[in-house]
Amino acid sequence: MPNYLKTAQPKQVSNVIAIIAPHAGYVFRAEWLPALSNQIDVDKTYKTIFLIGSSHKFYYEGAAVYTAGNYITPLGTVEVDTALGNKLISESKYFINYNDAHKTEHCLEVELPFLQYKLKNTVSDCANCDWNKSGKRL
Repeated sequence: MPNYLKTAQPKQVSNVIAIIAPHAGYVFRAEWLPALSNQIDVDKTYKTIFLIGSSHKFYYEGAAVYTAGNYITPLGTVEVDTALGNKLISESKYFINYNDAHKTEHCLEVELPFLQYKLKNTVSDCANCDWNKSGKRL
């Protein structure tokens, strides 16, 4: 991973508050995901990082928030703020408790190691968002 980041586009933006990265595997992200990761302000303290991804296997209305524990990657454990996830679910009709949607989902697995490498923060994941009420994938 350090080699990817060293050869990627250097930091060009300060005070980053959001990064939008399309879903694709390592083969397709090898060049641009490190460049996006380099834009993160490593000297800044982020209280929470939200990861939002699409669902490939489940259809539902709203956003399924993962509250079943932490993520494990080859770089170690990514702490999930389950208390915040449960608060989102209890206080908004748009967030649902549907942990099964996350069991086989892979849309965020590429981003997590880059975030782990760049930062050591709590990640609250509200992945697998599908806002389409018709049941069709977005």
